[in-house]
Amino acid sequence: YNSIDAFVMPTRGEGWGLPIIQAMAMGLPTIATNFSGNVDFMTPETSYLIPLEGLRPVPSDSEYGAAPGKMWAEPSESALRRLMRHVAANPAEAARVGRRARAHVVHHYSDDAIAQIVVKRSVELAERRAAENAAAEKKRQAAKASRMRPSLAGGGGGGGG
Repeated sequence: YNSIDAFVMPTRGEGWGLPIIQAMAMGLPTIATNFSGNVDFMTPETSYLIPLEGLRPVPSDSEYGAAPGKMWAEPSESALRRLMRHVAANPAEAARVGRRARAHVVHHYSDDAIAQIVVKRSVELAERRAAENAAAEKKRQAAKASRMRPSLAGGGGGGGG
């Protein structure tokens, strides 16, 4: 990444887009398709997003596996060319975008940021599990108590004649 001026990845679809986020973390101006997993971390402020010409079915012979309804992107080649020319012609702006990209990735996806997310979610799950266990125990206790109570319906209680 240190030997390039910008990172360009016109992709049909990504699960996550690891090379893209790595380039952003290095502070590179990054150009990639506005589709799929990478848009979870790419924004117009932190990257250059290639618009789509559309979606099309994944070919049946694709090495990525085709399934009914599975689509992939057709990034716009003309927009890609424009974006690449823009980045080359405006290096100061591109550098600012790259710096924003790095700041964004460090803030949201650094080891510490991810650890905070994992801890928060773990606490949420533990609290939910504790609440579910408490509710289940309360229900068991109520059922047990109702089995132990003598029945009032059906006679047997005293009475007179």
